[in-house]
Amino acid sequence: MRPINADALEKTLGDWIRDHWTDAFTGDDAGSEFADMIEHEETIDSLPVVHAHWFTLDPNQRTGKAYKFVCSNCERAVFTPRQESINELGYVFCPHCGAKMDEEIDDGCV
Repeated sequence: MRPINADALEKTLGDWIRDHWTDAFTGDDAGSEFADMIEHEETIDSLPVVHAHWFTLDPNQRTGKAYKFVCSNCERAVFTPRQESINELGYVFCPHCGAKMDEEIDDGCV
């Protein structure tokens, strides 16, 4: 598998259909043309998505809330100005390593 720019390919296909499609054109002809277009579409650089989660350090004993949250991937901390949920503050990605904070945590609790 190789990643390609689907938006660019969609435009290329649309332009080709507008400029070349006729009633005499068959599905087999189109399939061959489209396969060639896909084959010649430029490969884009992409990085794998790293999934992680936040864990808290030193939560308030009374409220359970914390000021300090640590990324499970890079183990670097993010500090919040008040004892608020890091998710409510919009930290969907770790600002240090870029990990996507959507990892499910299996802590054994029911």
